[in-house]
Amino acid sequence: MFPLFVNMNISVEQSVEALLSRNFSEEGLTDLFLIETNWNPQSRKLVVYIDSDDGLTLAKCQEISRLLQNELHAYLKDPFQLDVSSPGLDRPLISSRQYKKNIGRKVRVDLRNGITKSGVLRFVHGDRIGLEIKERIKGRKSSQTELQEIGLQEISKTFVEISF
Repeated sequence: MFPLFVNMNISVEQSVEALLSRNFSEEGLTDLFLIETNWNPQSRKLVVYIDSDDGLTLAKCQEISRLLQNELHAYLKDPFQLDVSSPGLDRPLISSRQYKKNIGRKVRVDLRNGITKSGVLRFVHGDRIGLEIKERIKGRKSSQTELQEIGLQEISKTFVEISF
């Protein structure tokens, strides 16, 4: 560990990002990555969303929670609430690592131009994704499948769709 809050001019979120960036390079944690941090000074609640290339376990969330709790306790002094969890299916995909771990799953992609596309995520390459879209042929009961490439900069939000 290192003194997290040496520079008091950086935000809680920036400090958490710096600490986790360093710790995620340590053995046993390299599959983890930070998705988002939210600090609410009024309620004194810090929410940290992390994910893993190999599937996030409760044990990993607890380990990161203890690490942050130890560092933040001295800095924030007054009691605070800390929640460390995966982003869940109700939150959009943000990082390319999230896209990669969801290859083969059905997703809904909301584009910046207002169009929504649904299909199976087939690849992530650089700043582009491949979406396999099944479309019905007008006047027929059959459908055709098309692989469309979409630039990440064109995407507003992407959600994993749950299939039952």
